[in-house]
Amino acid sequence: SIGYNGPPAGTHNCDEEWPELGCDRDSKGSCSLALHAEENAILYAVKNGSKIAGSTLYTTLSPCIACARLILSSGIKLVYFKDSYAEYKGLPSDEGVDFLRRFGVEVIKFS
Repeated sequence: SIGYNGPPAGTHNCDEEWPELGCDRDSKGSCSLALHAEENAILYAVKNGSKIAGSTLYTTLSPCIACARLILSSGIKLVYFKDSYAEYKGLPSDEGVDFLRRFGVEVIKFS
């Protein structure tokens, strides 16, 4: 499965459809419709009948805490990431990575 940061399947990208207005924003300034790539990939896989328990996830940024919860709940056992979500967002730690490791999911930063 593949995922992207963007609106759920079947909806539209507000910034493209209404460029002068854009999307309603949440408290963090993100598009209120947007899903993270991890969420979209997992949902797409499940929707299409893929078995994801025991699988590996590759992602550009380390998972945020919300995505980490979904990754753990879906049974993914290994996560590779390229860059730190915490560094990207200016956060003190990669709490999603810490969470996954605490519950036995292997998380590896690749370069």
